[in-house]
Amino acid sequence: MDDALRLRHRMIPYLHTMNWRASRTGLPLVEPMYWGSPDIDAAYHVPNEYMFGTELLAAPITEPMDKSSRRGKADVWLPQGDWFDFFTGRRYSASSPNGRRMTVWRPLDGIPVFAKAGGIVPMQSDPLSDMTVNPRALDVVVFPGADGSFAMREDSGEFHDVCADAAAAQEAATAVTAMTWQWDDGRSPQFVIEAPTGNTSVVPERRDWTLIFRGVARSAMQVIVGGEAWDKDLVGTTVVDYDAETMSLSVKL
Repeated sequence: MDDALRLRHRMIPYLHTMNWRASRTGLPLVEPMYWGSPDIDAAYHVPNEYMFGTELLAAPITEPMDKSSRRGKADVWLPQGDWFDFFTGRRYSASSPNGRRMTVWRPLDGIPVFAKAGGIVPMQSDPLSDMTVNPRALDVVVFPGADGSFAMREDSGEFHDVCADAAAAQEAATAVTAMTWQWDDGRSPQFVIEAPTGNTSVVPERRDWTLIFRGVARSAMQVIVGGEAWDKDLVGTTVVDYDAETMSLSVKL
């Protein structure tokens, strides 16, 4: 339970952006699978599965665990495309237009969550040490296989003249940080973080970033800031690492 609550708090940058989307478009954080695939019969037969915002698919385990394996299972349907286990980086391919049905097994502390190819999920690095409204340190988890984009929304939580024009007040109080993932068939993919726009006063003046490319092999990486190569030998703040267990290539800036 403690790990689940900490995960939820780490996901506040993603959740806040998705709740902003809900307030402006009416699309909820949780959407049944048949909303996105109304013409596919399989989408109607996974009542416990749902899209969690634009980037993630969740399939909670609601049945008692198997006593011999001490694992619980969930029946999962993946829409057409490539999907990655959010936590382990394992790739699942759904090549058929009708998607893919499968059964996944997880231990008691495991949650079946999948990210679409091209998915971008901003998260708070350490919710216990950074209790500011908009965190000074962010982890951004990025998944390969397709182009992607994400516009992270941040604000102070203070909206003036809400009664006069709620949408305009919300817009004026919000900063937007655009992130784009140009996959280019994997030949030379680029991940770009733009400078924030809008009400930039709500964004920390200095921010530490950890970019985590999950579900990838160990590979070379170059960091460019403001059009110039970021030389780690001169600056001393760039740390590149690879975690084979989760197939995650990360860079700290």
